Amino acid sequence: MYNSKDNAGGKSDAKRALEEVTDDLCDVARNAGRKVRGALDCATDELTGVTDTVAAEIRNKPVQSSLIALAAGFLLGALFRR
Repeated sequence: MYNSKDNAGGKSDAKRALEEVTDDLCDVARNAGRKVRGALDCATDELTGVTDTVAAEIRNKPVQSSLIALAAGFLLGALFRR
């Protein structure tokens, strides 16, 4: 037979289960965010290092750098023209 007390208990159990699942999902999302942030920070550090190295090479060898940029521009222009 149907008992309203059983139904109330079922609702609270379902609510608790939903809260647990929500908490678990929040934890997973939080951990994933931390991992992504760590990877992003690492990539940012690497990019900064590469940028500094390239800038130093351009300052040390301006003519060679200009010729490389000219050749790259010519190749890109030729590729995109087609």
